[in-house]
Amino acid sequence: MQTPFYASGFLYSIKTHQILLIQSEQKWSTFGGESSEGEEALAAFQRIINEQLGLGLKSKNIYPIYDYHLDEKNKDNFVFYAEVKSGKNFDDYKGNTYTWVAFNEIS
Repeated sequence: MQTPFYASGFLYSIKTHQILLIQSEQKWSTFGGESSEGEEALAAFQRIINEQLGLGLKSKNIYPIYDYHLDEKNKDNFVFYAEVKSGKNFDDYKGNTYTWVAFNEIS
């Protein structure tokens, strides 16, 4: 049996050179969620993005960044980014708040 893990990451707009973040509990964060049973890490990230944003994100546009162990949750976390051609507007999609941010705006 596969141990559950966490998959997270962000979208990267090739056109604007920005990343998409989601507002969660009064702070901006990347996308993420738990794996489903038998799911590979890349497939978990793809599913999470597709569920949260309604995208038909293709696995060929997803790239691994790194992975590490979350001690406080006793789970592995696999981090990815996905390239998209343009910075599509996701204003309040499914009741969430999203924003495109340039790397130099991230602190």
